[in-house]
Amino acid sequence: MRGKFQSVWLATSLLDASKYPAAEVVRLYAGRWRIETLFRELKVASGVRQELAAPVLELAALFEMMLERVAAAKLVQRPGRNEPRALTREWKHYPHLRVSRAEWRRRHAA
Repeated sequence: MRGKFQSVWLATSLLDASKYPAAEVVRLYAGRWRIETLFRELKVASGVRQELAAPVLELAALFEMMLERVAAAKLVQRPGRNEPRALTREWKHYPHLRVSRAEWRRRHAA
């Protein structure tokens, strides 16, 4: 944490205090910790890129499989379903719907 004193305990086999001053070991360890953290972030970002790249290569096959499944699906008859072929605005050859859909269904129920 910046601006605050922090106690750090570090176990090491470097026992010669004149060759390896504690402050220098702590400074180097902190630097290494930052490098390790950056490596982890890089690996995560790289993994995400690989995950995104893999589906792109498979899109054509996935699209083909989806089309096959849609084409193979059977339409189920739904008895009693009667919807008007009219739009709220005239478009193509359908008549103008001048009542609510519920009212239209009530009037045209089979």
